[in-house]
Amino acid sequence: INAEYMGTFSPMAAIRCETPGATSCVIFLHGLGDTGRGWQDLGSNLRLTQFNYVFPTAPVRRVTLNGGASMPAWYDLLGLDAGARDDVAGITEAIATVHGMIRSEVERGIPANRIVLGGFSQGAALALLAGLSYPVPLGGILSMSGFLQMRDRFPGHVHESQKNTPLLMLHGTADPLVPERWGALSSQFLKGHGLAVEYQTFPGLGHSASASEFEAVRSWMQKLFSLTY
Repeated sequence: INAEYMGTFSPMAAIRCETPGATSCVIFLHGLGDTGRGWQDLGSNLRLTQFNYVFPTAPVRRVTLNGGASMPAWYDLLGLDAGARDDVAGITEAIATVHGMIRSEVERGIPANRIVLGGFSQGAALALLAGLSYPVPLGGILSMSGFLQMRDRFPGHVHESQKNTPLLMLHGTADPLVPERWGALSSQFLKGHGLAVEYQTFPGLGHSASASEFEAVRSWMQKLFSLTY
C-alpha cells in the first residue's frame, strides 16, 4: 500500500492509501477536531484487498459548539441538542466538496458503485448527506457514531439514484458526545423514507471505534462487493 499526503487544503488535504490493481475505494471523513491521519489505519483494520482508501482533512475553522475555538471541521456546529440550528451554508459547501472528491476517484478509474463513502461523528453526518445526494449510485454509505442533520430537507434531499444504496450505521451505547439514541432516531428517520439502513449498536462503546465495529464494517463490505476472503 502506498500512502501519499496530498499537499495543502486545495481543495482538500488528503492521505491516499493505494493498492495496485484496486477495484474499489473507501473515502472516509474524520470527526470534529481530528485529521485524515487519525483514520489512516482503517485499511489495516478492515483487512480487505483491492481497495484504495482516501482520508481527507477538513479545513480549520471556528466552531461555535467549542466556544469559537479553531479546529479542523467540515462545517460549523452550532450545538448538539435537538433544537440546535444547522449550518446549512457550511454543510452545503462541504457536500459539494465531497461530491468533487467522489468524482475525482471516478476519474481515477473507480466506478461510483464501487465507492463507499464513510465517516465518524461529524464526518459521518456529512457522509450521510453527501452520499444520499450524489447523482450516481454509490456502493455504500457508512456512518460511525453519526447523526443526521438537515432533516427538514428530506425526502427531497435524497437523489433518486441512492434510493437503494446500502447504509450501515454503527453506534456505541455509551457514547457521551453523540448519544446512541440520536443514531437510532436517525436510522429510523431514514428507514421511514424507504432507505436501506442497517443499524448496529456496540454495548459499552463510547465516542470511539472498536475492533468489533471494524469487523462489522468488514463483513458488510464483503457482502456489498461479493468478496469471499
